[in-house]
This record gives sequence, C-alpha cells and structure tokens, in this order.
Amino acid sequence: MLKSVIKGFSLLELVVVLAVMGTLAAVAVPVFSSVTDNSSSGALQSSADALIKAGNGNAQSDSADAGRGVRIADIDISGSNDAVLSGGVITVYGQKDQCIQISVSGTASDAKFVKSDIKASSSVVTDSATGKVTSGTCA
Repeated sequence: MLKSVIKGFSLLELVVVLAVMGTLAAVAVPVFSSVTDNSSSGALQSSADALIKAGNGNAQSDSADAGRGVRIADIDISGSNDAVLSGGVITVYGQKDQCIQISVSGTASDAKFVKSDIKASSSVVTDSATGKVTSGTCA
C-alpha cells in the first residue's frame, strides 16, 4: 500500500507571498485614494455646473453667461441633497468636506451666475430623516 504524502506551502513561501501582497497594497492604496478624491471633486463641479446651466437657461456651462431673467431664488434645489440656498447664494456641498458657492451679480434681466473654486466646508448639518444638507459653512 502506498503512503499518500500531503504537501503544503513552506513557511518561507507564505512569507514571500505576504511580502509581495503588502508591497502591492502599499502602492495601490495611495493611488486609489487619489482617484477617489479627484472623482469627488469632479462630482462637486458637475453639480455646480448643472445649477449654473439651470440658472443661465442655456446649455453652456460658462459661469459668466447671461441668466435670461432667472433669479437665483427661482432655481429649484429641492431635489438636491447637497445644495443649500441662503442669502442669495447657493452652496453645493460635496464629499471630503468640500463645497462650491454660486452667487448672482447684476439685475434679474442680465444676471450672471458665478461659482467659486472648491473650498473647504465645515459645520455641515444634515437632516437625519432625508439626508439633505440643511446648513453649513463654506470658507
């Protein structure tokens, strides 16, 4: 009768595999973090651009286009979980504690919607039932 010998990995082989996996993880995690930061900034820019397009009444995303009589208070942000209208300024909140402010200059007939660069946000308060941002600061 033949003896069956069960072979497995040696301790050295397991250590080498763990070292390789650790090295790959050390390289991949910072790259993944950078990609997610860039995508959240892009999503925030897209949200702000959509609101500017609605205010400008045209298909261009240039923040200096004429508003065709649209006032900032007339833009419907009720469906947005990340936008707050306060004091004539729409603040759009994103992930990673970022925000963009959209303000209006000029009269109602020649209003211009202007967005700020991405800023840091703090003291963001959300409604526990809806998840909608209710207040915060964009500095």
